[in-house]
Amino acid sequence: MTRHPTPRITTPMTVSPTPRGPAPHPRGAGFQPARLQPTLIAPLAALLATTSLSITTQAEPTSPNSSRPDATARAATSTNTGTFLRLRGSPVDITGVITSGPGGILVRPLPAASPANNPDLPDTRPSPPAQLIAWHRVAITDLRTVDNSMALGLELMRATSRLERGDIDLAAEAIEPLYSQMTRQGTLIGPTGMVTAETVLRVRLARGMQTGATLAWLGWLDAAAEKPIRFPDDPPLSVIWVGSTLGDAPRSSGTALEPILDPTLKLCRHLPPVFGPTVPSAALAAMLASPEWGRLAAGPQRAIVRAYDAAARFELSQTIYTPDPPADGAPPTSALLADTAALVQDMVLARAGAPEAIPAARQRLRDRLDRLTRQEAARELPPTAAASDIAQEPDPRWLRAWLHAAIGRSLLRDSTPSAQREGVIELLTVPALFASDTPALAATCLLEARQALLALGEPVANVDSELRLRFPTLAPSPEADIRPSARPAAGP
Repeated sequence: MTRHPTPRITTPMTVSPTPRGPAPHPRGAGFQPARLQPTLIAPLAALLATTSLSITTQAEPTSPNSSRPDATARAATSTNTGTFLRLRGSPVDITGVITSGPGGILVRPLPAASPANNPDLPDTRPSPPAQLIAWHRVAITDLRTVDNSMALGLELMRATSRLERGDIDLAAEAIEPLYSQMTRQGTLIGPTGMVTAETVLRVRLARGMQTGATLAWLGWLDAAAEKPIRFPDDPPLSVIWVGSTLGDAPRSSGTALEPILDPTLKLCRHLPPVFGPTVPSAALAAMLASPEWGRLAAGPQRAIVRAYDAAARFELSQTIYTPDPPADGAPPTSALLADTAALVQDMVLARAGAPEAIPAARQRLRDRLDRLTRQEAARELPPTAAASDIAQEPDPRWLRAWLHAAIGRSLLRDSTPSAQREGVIELLTVPALFASDTPALAATCLLEARQALLALGEPVANVDSELRLRFPTLAPSPEADIRPSARPAAGP
């Protein structure tokens, strides 16, 4: 297969104001916790801004009963406790029982006082939720031994600030060593791990690194899967993660990055399980051989990782994909991501599955696309129409692009020219309707449609014209003849 450079992805900026407001200190106006004196803040800030920090966070010990303790449990294992912290960009202190860990800084609510009218009765009001706060959001705290974590947070804050102003090279310089260290130490967990992985994901997408971005997205998914359930030795308690995405922090620039991670499916819209001609074979092989890939393949979202693994191996060596049956005693894929796993498995099965498995997987993709199409039509009808009878679900445009591409690539494996021509039509639908939503996938579909047309003996002048218009770096020269890659026929 002829490989082409992956097109870079840029994301526009949108305004996202953040409200602020003062609040009284719950322990009274006279309470003065230990903190930096105002006269020292300016020189310290100047020193930090010019100092190269060495970040040496250590992985917390794991529970003897679990190989993957949840992020809140790991954050709460520290014996160092405090009573207050302040977030960057906020004048208000947050108080509670505070402990630290690699996933973030954990703020548990203070014990509730008895009702004032009857001190002998316990307070039966529900406890407020605890907060697990990413380290880059923390400005000041009275915890005693958080130097390494505060340094980590400062370096992460620098990387995200550079990314937000569009300085990709400086952002990569700050975030890549931090990400490598956290993955190596097993501390890419909780909201701190999520925002670190998202920053790396955006940097690598902007640089056109599809395989590297895939690793970062799967790392983000792995960190997100460790949602807390309970505190050690305590009953279950609601926990809010703060700072786990790049869209929920105040910014001096007043701007926010475009969302690229679907809140329901947890998929990155720029990273379908499709490794077409724009992805170098060497990059695919390096991704599959990396220690990070092996760790993710054994993690809680291994069904999703396994599907992406199979998609890459099929493009490299035509390896047939068969989903693994659930292993006895193995924890299942998160129920929240069961639909995500089913989607990516069907996309890969329809392309790389055994001949007898392809038609059923392709039909499930068609059924999903039909539901989305009916929803779109129902939204255009008056509210009083029978459209209310159609079940509504999220309808991101990028998902329809994924489905058209998956169905088209599946049809190209069919042995009949009519099915292959139908596959070309499906592929060309992506650049025709969704090029702005998924530019890299649109480029892949154009290139693979061109290869299929050449194999069918059809003219490719219109496709070449579209490539020159939308993706000039991928367009073949007039005298070039991109030969179709060898793909074995897979039956109907």
